[in-house]
Amino acid sequence: LTFDEVELERRVLDYRYALMMHEFEKNMIQKRLDTNISEEEIVAYYNENLQNFELKQNILRGYFIQLSNDAPKLNRFRYLIRSSRKDLMEELKSYAYSYGTQVHLNDSAWVNFEDLINNTPLMKIPNKTDFLQRNRYFEIPGEDYIYFLKITQYKIQNDTSPLEFVRDDIQKIILNKRKVRLAKELEESIYENAVQNDGFKIY
Repeated sequence: LTFDEVELERRVLDYRYALMMHEFEKNMIQKRLDTNISEEEIVAYYNENLQNFELKQNILRGYFIQLSNDAPKLNRFRYLIRSSRKDLMEELKSYAYSYGTQVHLNDSAWVNFEDLINNTPLMKIPNKTDFLQRNRYFEIPGEDYIYFLKITQYKIQNDTSPLEFVRDDIQKIILNKRKVRLAKELEESIYENAVQNDGFKIY
């Protein structure tokens, strides 16, 4: 192979200057970036961009517990999980964490339905959207375990994502927009400074 040494050196310098500029820009943005995002900003962005938050999967809020077939007092557990009484929640948690091999009791968090039931007999449900629309409580025995699902709320694919489900994504989007704005302001500032001080020439 033969190389144009002058052209190669020019490219190396271009790459070096580009890396230097990138590091300078990254450092300046980190110093100036406001990472505080108010709830009002998050809600406003969500409401203005609802069309961008279409669900790609089924999600739900609820309970999911996998118990061994020989777990004690199963009828008592069935009563606890189906009950809406707040005063029984501690007993439900105590039982689930004592005998459960897989436990999800945070019904305030939205979760991907398929992630929740992965590696369980519920994955064999042919139409999961129809299943969510028809069921609020479901239990299914397996070879070694019994699986309990209680659905308190659900959203199906193509619905609009609830705000709580996309909150982290919105925060990242807002921060990224701030970074882009700061980068543009920095470039404009450098350009204006160079114009005022004859810092560059056009050939």
